[in-house]
Amino acid sequence: MRIELEDRAAIELRREAMLRLPAAAGTRITCLRGAVWITEDNLPRDTVLEPGQSYRTAGTGPVIV
Repeated sequence: MRIELEDRAAIELRREAMLRLPAAAGTRITCLRGAVWITEDNLPRDTVLEPGQSYRTAGTGPVIV
């Protein structure tokens, strides 16, 4: 599946589903419900968001949400 996102898009993921963003440098990810776990290639830490929190990707590699 290929997803092309505009400036703003909402994606609802099922519990334990994953989304791979191959080139996500500078992308803002916001958690609206539940929790979101973000793993960036070549970065030492993962990030977990709770509702209302946002994160802007820092690396240049793929991101797993």
